This record gives sequence, C-alpha cells and structure tokens, in this order.
Amino acid sequence: MCLPRWRSTRSGQTHRSAPMVKLLLGVQLLVKKKLNAYFLFPHPADRINQLNMKLEQSFEVTASAQEIESRIATFMERNGYQRNPVSKLAFSRGSRFGSYLSFSPRKWRTQAVVTQHQIDQSRWQLTLSFDINDDGQLVTQHERGYWKNELDECQRAIQTGETAAETLARQDRALVSTGAKGYLIFLAVGVLVAVPTSLIIVLINPQLSRWAMIAGAFCGITAGLIAAKRHWGF
Repeated sequence: MCLPRWRSTRSGQTHRSAPMVKLLLGVQLLVKKKLNAYFLFPHPADRINQLNMKLEQSFEVTASAQEIESRIATFMERNGYQRNPVSKLAFSRGSRFGSYLSFSPRKWRTQAVVTQHQIDQSRWQLTLSFDINDDGQLVTQHERGYWKNELDECQRAIQTGETAAETLARQDRALVSTGAKGYLIFLAVGVLVAVPTSLIIVLINPQLSRWAMIAGAFCGITAGLIAAKRHWGF
C-alpha cells in the first residue's frame, strides 16, 4: 500500500533529515562489512564486490536483437537509469552519497548490465545483473522486495515491451515514507526515554546533573534506535 507523501514544510524538513537516522543505524554494519571484506578477501577487487548487493535473473526472449535493445533502453530510461556510453546494455543510477543517506532505493548507486546469448535466429537467453552499492544501509525486507520487483518488471518489459514505471515509483515513495516514519518514532521514543532517565538521576543525586544528561541521551538514543529498527523490520 502506498503511504502518503510528506508535503508540508515541516514534514519536508523531516524527510530530508530522516536518512541520518538510517546512517547512524548503518555505521556498525558498514564497519563490520568492511572489516570482514578486508580480512576474508585480500584482493582489492574481490573486497569491493563483497560490499555490494548483487542480483541476477535469467530468462528467454523471442524478438529481434534491435527490438530487445530498444525495450531495455526504454525501461531503463523510464526508471531513471542512464546508459553507459561504452556499452548499449549497461546502465547506472543513483550515487554513492545516496547509498549512504537515502531511504529511496532509486538513489542508491546501482550498475545494471544485460548480457545476451543467441539461442537461434529469434530466441535469446538474457541475464539481468544489478550491482547495488548498499554501503551505509541496513537493507530491509521491503527494500529487497523492491529490487526483486524491479528485476521482474524489467524482465516483463523486455519480454512484452510493456513498461509500468509508475508501479515501481509508487513502491519507492512508500519506502521513503516508511523511513521518515521510522525517524519520527526514533525521535519520540528517544525523548520519552531520555528525559525521565535524566530527571530520575538528578532527583537521586543533584550533583550528577552532567552525568544525568549523558546517561539520558545514551538511553534515549539506544531506545529510539531499537524502536526504529523494529518499525523498519530488522
């Protein structure tokens, strides 16, 4: 179900700030991924490959080579990809900055490549390969579902020539709204935990006011992150 978009100025500010919470959640995962990649994959190229999410899907198409290329280009362009000048069947979308900060999967740095093998005169075996930079992201099941749907929609567009870009756009907007709601949950739970914690410590011992603020902030951030993670489905 598509969740409502943020429209007011105040909500827009929340929308822009929300990715910072997900960035905070992703720091531990990112460090772990990089350390594992460093120790388990000594070759730099192999190390980089382990930091990205790779998806592949193979299928057959009955059409001419020119028609297949046209269908691929149409789908990719309508979904925000830019063609690689070196190859007609390689495309890119998003940025590394988006991979770290954005709730929108469409803003994550993605390399899409289509490889084809001719079976006979008009039949082709195609493989879709998506190399998605998910550094700084804790990828939720809903986000994985988006990428699976994009693969399926790309396959359908290549096989039938029908491109339904709006379906993927609606799903992307719903993910952004869910992320922003998680940010609000983080703030609400954090404040509800931090303030009483600090007050209780001050009431017990007024001389610990500075430590009370530190303890309250720590407890509030921890509780807020736990609540946000549960909302996002981790």
